[in-house]
Amino acid sequence: MDVSDNMLFGELSPNWGECQNLMKFQFSRNMITGRIPQEIGQLTQLGVLGLSSNHLVGEIPKEFGRLTSLFNLTLNDNHLSGLLPKSKSFQKAPAEAFINNKGLCGEVQGLRPCNTSSISHNDVKKGHRVVVLIILPLLVVLFLLFVILGISCIYYQRRKNIEKGVLERSTGNPFSIWNYNGNVVFEDIVEATEGFDDKYCIGTGEYGKVYRANLPMGQVLAVKKLRQLEGGDQSDQRSFRNEIRALTEIRHRNIVKLYGFCSHARCSFLVYEYMEKGSLASILSNDKRAAQLDWTLRVKVIKGAAHALSYMHHDCTLPIIHRDLSSKNVLLNSELEASVSDFGTA
Repeated sequence: MDVSDNMLFGELSPNWGECQNLMKFQFSRNMITGRIPQEIGQLTQLGVLGLSSNHLVGEIPKEFGRLTSLFNLTLNDNHLSGLLPKSKSFQKAPAEAFINNKGLCGEVQGLRPCNTSSISHNDVKKGHRVVVLIILPLLVVLFLLFVILGISCIYYQRRKNIEKGVLERSTGNPFSIWNYNGNVVFEDIVEATEGFDDKYCIGTGEYGKVYRANLPMGQVLAVKKLRQLEGGDQSDQRSFRNEIRALTEIRHRNIVKLYGFCSHARCSFLVYEYMEKGSLASILSNDKRAAQLDWTLRVKVIKGAAHALSYMHHDCTLPIIHRDLSSKNVLLNSELEASVSDFGTA
């Protein structure tokens, strides 16, 4: 698992502790906040642990002492504090693995030794009283203010970046597709559909037509070609940008995957994964195909759509409401797994 050098934010989930076979866990150089989940200490096969250059706080969980297989460890450039776990993996790690964490201490060259001086019982009681009566309320207020300010800044900055990215793509290189050369794929799509000939059309909607494109490298894509945006209805442009914004922010097995898009006055389209069985509406409108969709398969389709909606409503950083869910917008692959599509009004 290596998602370093991105703009990921939020807290690490304790569910990572269930991934027992992980040998590499790299989240360096992101914007991860909060504490390190102690459950990561259950990943006993972990050899590489990279959490550097984030905004992590608190102590390194003592459960990390179980990570005896670690040979590459980087926790530098965070806000960590407390004592290093007592294990060979931590004691033998270089100082560079922990630098720029002002609160860390331990028996590692380059770190300050932990303060072992004794403190009288009365001094401890006095200190606790000061914290409770004066400092703690102030910290709580400051923390709430920083949380509200931080969430607001992240939200507006992320939205600004997304809109800027869409605008740059609209005015610069007109084609953007992930994991491929944009210009090459653009030409391949036009060639594969013979200039978007109707014989390759597999569906028609409110905002345009959907075509099947067989690329030279063997991949099959679904391409939704929109009506011309230049001088067109503003709602068409909003729908186009909504679709891009929504599908570049979310990833779920029951939500159709957006591979890329072309934003140009003469030719604007969206590129998706190809769903072999088409829409649920097309199956139900054909008596023979509908008869093959028995109740077990129908329940499977309903569950898939429900999982997608639950993810959008409850698991996204900002909840997403689809607003146009129907059998036309539920697509099925060759295994009759359902995926929700058409996020233009989301």
